[in-house]
Amino acid sequence: MFVFAGGFGTFHALLNSFIHLVMYTYYFMAALGPRYQKYLWWKKYMTKMQIVSSVSILMTILKDNDAGESFIN
Repeated sequence: MFVFAGGFGTFHALLNSFIHLVMYTYYFMAALGPRYQKYLWWKKYMTKMQIVSSVSILMTILKDNDAGESFIN
C-alpha cells in the first residue's frame, strides 16, 4: 500500500492546523496579560474563521468523498 501526499485529507488537515495556530496564538497573547490586549483586535474574526473552515471542510467532504460518490450535485 502506498500513501501519497495531497490526498483527500490534506485540505482538511492544513485548514484545521491553520485555524488552531491562530487560536493558540491568540490564547498565548491573551495569557501574557493586559499589556497585550491592544494587539488582540482580531479576536472578533476568530469565530468567523472557525465557522468558515468548518463549512468548507464539510462541503469538501460531501462533494469529494473517497467512495467517489458526490452527495452534492
